[in-house]
Amino acid sequence: MLRWLSAGFHAWLRFAKYYILVAALLITASPSVATTIFGFDKEFMSWATAGLFLLVSLILVVYKQFRKKE
Repeated sequence: MLRWLSAGFHAWLRFAKYYILVAALLITASPSVATTIFGFDKEFMSWATAGLFLLVSLILVVYKQFRKKE
């Protein structure tokens, strides 16, 4: 079923499967409540990893699409 998908999708899938594990570990290792003014609690880490995932995913897909056209 996945044979017809583009190389960009396969690159994104490889990135996603490792990123999800790293993000889960970072969120799990974060404290539940921040104790300092610049604290990293679970909510902040969830937002940060989701935003980073979106940014890197978009860059990866756009890069692979432009590279494919060349």
